[in-house]
Amino acid sequence: MRRTPLSRSWAERGMAPTWRAINGIKRSLTLDLRKPAAKDIIRRMVATSDAVMENFPPCVMDRLGLGHAALNPQLVYCAISGFGQTSPYRDEAGYDGKIPVLSGMTTAFAVSPALF
Repeated sequence: MRRTPLSRSWAERGMAPTWRAINGIKRSLTLDLRKPAAKDIIRRMVATSDAVMENFPPCVMDRLGLGHAALNPQLVYCAISGFGQTSPYRDEAGYDGKIPVLSGMTTAFAVSPALF
């Protein structure tokens, strides 16, 4: 997507139109949430935000003092994890590799690739 030939000048800068349309306004930030300075940054960001989305296992943000009530009860707060908030696997990390195995999709693909 970054190098699509629709616009050579944008593609050369790694900013092809399709990539920009999907990713143009995204920004990245990495913080160690165990550190007080990182928590302060989160609190400052949340003060001007309408929504927060996190994908830690249940209760991690609460333990860090950054849960919904601690941040701002008026926020739209989305707690999303690979296995949900109440499943037997809720405390496990959800990542590609584990999810297909647990769903049985890797077995189906290995047995009969024609199914896909």
